[in-house]
Amino acid sequence: MVIAVQLASMRKLILLPLLVLSVCACAQKGDRYWSIGVNPFSLGESMSSIGPCAGFRFSAGFELWAEGSYIFHNLYKIHDWKNMRGYRFIFQPRYYVGKGRTLFITPEFRLKQFSYTTALPFVNKTTNDTLYNYTHRASQVLIGGAFVIGGQFVLSERKRIFLEVTAGMGGKLRFINRKNIPEGYEYEVQPGGFGLAPHYNWDNDGTPYFPLGLRLMWRLNNSKQLR
Repeated sequence: MVIAVQLASMRKLILLPLLVLSVCACAQKGDRYWSIGVNPFSLGESMSSIGPCAGFRFSAGFELWAEGSYIFHNLYKIHDWKNMRGYRFIFQPRYYVGKGRTLFITPEFRLKQFSYTTALPFVNKTTNDTLYNYTHRASQVLIGGAFVIGGQFVLSERKRIFLEVTAGMGGKLRFINRKNIPEGYEYEVQPGGFGLAPHYNWDNDGTPYFPLGLRLMWRLNNSKQLR
């Protein structure tokens, strides 16, 4: 029940920036524009995903940008998670700097939710009993924030198609909900991992993360020069 309420609240947070983008579009002038794109390399990430991104450029110095992706596969077989399904949402208010206004800095908000089937040992400390490789369904919610820098590189003569490269560093919190676990049994955290490696089965755990991105973007309207 608590997880359901949390997810409902998170979905409202996702819809809010998208609503702001829509309102801005209704008031757009000739020197503002929309762009849409996709990250084709997300198919090769550990959690394979695909989805669109969109941005609204208010001026030469400011843009609101968001991306939503559907997670559909555990490509690298992290902890042998199976039947993975979920979504990822990223939101960035971008501030463009430099003479050409093609470089930007931005804080980033990132939300990821996914469910999967896995097998883990569960311990009942009262009876001193252990269930080994107990198969169950689990879900995780990851909330993160980062500082990101990026750049745009024009690929077409009319400046309608461009490439975006981003990199940053930040932190994230992981919350895990395990379903249909026998009463009195709980997962006992196993020591492991090293350095900055994430602990995929640790609930309420904070770890650093380093977002990297390479996206192909398309400018929708052929507007006047931004100023």
